[in-house]
Amino acid sequence: MKILFCSKEISLISSKIEIDADIEFIKPEYISEYNLKDYDALAGFGLKGIDISHFKWIHSLGAGVDWITGNNTLNTNTIVTRMNSGFETSIFEYVISRVLVESNNILTYMSDKTNKNWNPVSSKLLGNIKFLLLGTGSIGTGIAKGLSFFGSSVSGLSRSGESCKYFAYVYTMDSLSQQVFDEYVIINTLPLTSGTRGILNMDFFRKFKSAVFINVGRGDSVVENDLIEALNKGNLASAWLDVFSEEPLPENSKLWATNKVYITPHIAGPTQVMYMVASFEKTYKAIINNEVPDNRVNINTGY
Repeated sequence: MKILFCSKEISLISSKIEIDADIEFIKPEYISEYNLKDYDALAGFGLKGIDISHFKWIHSLGAGVDWITGNNTLNTNTIVTRMNSGFETSIFEYVISRVLVESNNILTYMSDKTNKNWNPVSSKLLGNIKFLLLGTGSIGTGIAKGLSFFGSSVSGLSRSGESCKYFAYVYTMDSLSQQVFDEYVIINTLPLTSGTRGILNMDFFRKFKSAVFINVGRGDSVVENDLIEALNKGNLASAWLDVFSEEPLPENSKLWATNKVYITPHIAGPTQVMYMVASFEKTYKAIINNEVPDNRVNINTGY
C-alpha cells in the first residue's frame, strides 16, 4: 500500500512513524503537484477540491471528516477513518476557561477597570450551572466527564437520544423542542453531516433565554445571521466561537463587529503529534490485517 501523508508537521511526524509502509510525506499546499492516482491511501485534513475516488483508504488527521464525506468523488467502498482521541483534554480546557470567564464576571471586571468602577458582582459556582452538550460522542463525553467533577448538571443532545454516562438526560431535537432552557451553557460538538448543517438556527436558539453558546464543533452547523439575531433578542447572552463556515473568517463578516461575540481562530482542539502518529499507526495495522478499525467512519451518517 502506497500512502500519501499530508501534514504541516511532516518534519516531526516522519521521524516518529514506525511502521513498515511505503509513505510519502508532503505539506498540504503541495498536493496539487502530485498525481494522486499513484497512491492507494491518503492521510490528511481539510483537503478540498481533489479527486479521492480511487483511494482504498482515507484517514483524517483530525476529528472532522466532512472534507471527505462531503467530497462527491468519494467511492462508497473506500475505508474512511479518523482520529478519535487526543482532543478531549484540550477542548475541555478551552470550554472550561470560557465558562469560568463568564461565571466569574471577568469581562465585566475588565470593563470596570477601564472605567475605574468598583462594583462586586456575585459569581456562579460551576456546580450551579446547567449545561447542554450538543453531541455525545468522544469529545462531548469528555467535556461532560470533566464537568461531572464539579457537580454540574449536564444534559446532552444526540440523534438517537440514547442515555450516556456523565449525562443526566439526553434529548433528541424533537424532544428538545418541548423544553424551555433558561440561563444554560450550550456547547456544540456536533459533527458536520447533511442532518446537522444549519441545524443551529433561530428555531433552535429561540428555545433558550440568556444562554451562553460555545461552538467547538463545526461552523456550518450554525446559521450565523440567526446567531446574531438570537444575541440581539436575548435568547443568547454571549457566543464564544472557534469554528466558522468560512475560515479564515473574512474581514467583512458581521461576527467581527457583533457585540457579545468572542472569536478564536480554530484553536480549541489542536492535533497533537503523538496522538496523530499513534492513531495512524494503529489504524494502518488494523487495515493491513483485514480488521475493522475502531475509528472507522460510517460514510452514510458522517461519523
